[in-house]
Amino acid sequence: AYRWDRTEVENKIRDTEFDIVGIGGIVTTYKYIKWLIPILKKYHLDKKIIIGGSVGASIPKIMLERNLVDVVCIGEGEETAKELFNVLKNNEDLSKVKGIWYKDNTGRIYQNEKRSPIRDLDNTPLPAWDIFPMDIYLRNPVGAPNRNKWIDGSVDNSMELSMNLFATRGCPYQCIYCYHDFMGYRYRTRSPENVVMEMEILYRKYKVLYFHFIDDEFVMKKDFVYKFCNLVKELSKKIGHKITWGCSGRVNLMTEDLISTMSGAGCILIGYGIESGSQKML
Repeated sequence: AYRWDRTEVENKIRDTEFDIVGIGGIVTTYKYIKWLIPILKKYHLDKKIIIGGSVGASIPKIMLERNLVDVVCIGEGEETAKELFNVLKNNEDLSKVKGIWYKDNTGRIYQNEKRSPIRDLDNTPLPAWDIFPMDIYLRNPVGAPNRNKWIDGSVDNSMELSMNLFATRGCPYQCIYCYHDFMGYRYRTRSPENVVMEMEILYRKYKVLYFHFIDDEFVMKKDFVYKFCNLVKELSKKIGHKITWGCSGRVNLMTEDLISTMSGAGCILIGYGIESGSQKML
């Protein structure tokens, strides 16, 4: 969010005290992670470095072999991180933590048992927004209405406040070029009530009026979408302001009635993936 240059990043690392370092991202961030890890170890040699996200899950062995990384988390991190931190705090055996690869003091690499996906997403705690620079995030989201501002990191103070959140996780499709091929998530949704509750909290706390869902596939379960749309319309009426939102979808899942319902509930953007470069295959 801060868009610090490399000198500023190193100075922050040098001057900051912490217990554990957690780094996440997609595979295109690998070159930055390779640059960052030696700096972290330069100033904090004894601190454990944990890699998460698809960048770690896609190449866990390479990540551990070629970098001063201690642990790689595979899959969803909420339950794994909590268990892992307690084990590290108490200097216990890492072999009992599901969902990780790790390296011991000799450099030997271990792959632990996989962790099952979180079943009830409503039990996932809401983000601790107050520890983040929300003045930047609220004006710098992924998606509409400021489109590509998040890429260059600039802030548009004239735009309405926006926030990213998720309503679903996973994807039932098996595209070989996608991170789901190795993450293995099954498709799950939060309850519509739980999602709209978070939207109302964000409005009342930060006056957010545009929400962009960063789900891989928002429209898979039609019952969920229709119920969600009804609740969003009720929320707009309740707060006296029009809620708008955007999401991702799959072209062959869309119907005229579904699109009309989503539009009527404030949806102003749907992003579709490019399924193939071949018109014949499409």
